[in-house]
Amino acid sequence: MDEICIVSRNAIPPVQSVEHEGAAPELAELRDFRWNALLRDFMPASPGFSVSWVRLKPGETLELRAHAVQTLMVVYAGSGHMLGDLEGPVRKDDVAIIPDGCRYGFVGGPEGLHALSIQLGDGDALPAVEAVDAQDTFGGLMAYNQERLEEFRRRPLFELLRDGTLADPVRRKVFVDAVQVWLDGNHALLQARQACCVDPKYAARFLRDASHPTLARSALRSSARGAQAEADPALECMTNWFTYQMFVLDNAEKTVVELASKCAGAAYRNVAVALLTEYSSQAYDHVNHAITGADLLRHQSPRTYARLRSVMGEAWDMLAALSDRIVELTREA
Repeated sequence: MDEICIVSRNAIPPVQSVEHEGAAPELAELRDFRWNALLRDFMPASPGFSVSWVRLKPGETLELRAHAVQTLMVVYAGSGHMLGDLEGPVRKDDVAIIPDGCRYGFVGGPEGLHALSIQLGDGDALPAVEAVDAQDTFGGLMAYNQERLEEFRRRPLFELLRDGTLADPVRRKVFVDAVQVWLDGNHALLQARQACCVDPKYAARFLRDASHPTLARSALRSSARGAQAEADPALECMTNWFTYQMFVLDNAEKTVVELASKCAGAAYRNVAVALLTEYSSQAYDHVNHAITGADLLRHQSPRTYARLRSVMGEAWDMLAALSDRIVELTREA
């Protein structure tokens, strides 16, 4: 080539997918310079160098991937959020340095994200994409929560509500008092979580939950409850576990603990409201509220989702033990 040429981005065919072990994950708009004949002839012949246009629309995600070569992502317009082994905002004039083997992805900001992806190394021009375990995603985390919720609905607590045991006034009072310990624990969880949060991403949501009348003090409280008997130490300890987590976990982990707690509480209330006259008929959709709050957990790395799944599992295990203790105290009365 002996004269200057201009190559439009539209003259470079977009790369639609990268094959990896038979899978073809969808990509955002990605145009490798080597897919244009003029650019391919002009660039170095070495397979260890390639350049691609990358463009994300607002909210569009370049899914997590890992390359066998080093990558520079040069943001020349717009902004976004980087995912993967390093998470945080990126904006115009930033350069992301991504060593080989590191997992990364991006979400387009309000004006979209426009960048050049420069790949350096001995790999292919389109290096292999490392598969990400489906459970280590937002969808995987929510599916796991739903699975544990369905398991919780099959626990002895729901059999107790329906089998006539609570027709006995003594057992009924023990049951109502024990459940109130659980409900009061939920209130303490919300207050502790809000008091310990300084991250603006979470603070507004946490404050809204802590001040909401039906969340802060359930509308399903006993209206005829007298002086509460001395609480069972084991039940108190299991309830206090949830409040303690609000002081030691990070905000994402706190959110999954609260998500499990809200979903379990809603599952109980949806049955109890129809069966126990002590409870108000006023309803509140705690499950949908909890799921809406879970939107804060989007755009995390697979490693973070794996950690959140473990924390969520611990919360559901504790909820199972707590509900079983309520059943045990009621039947022993």
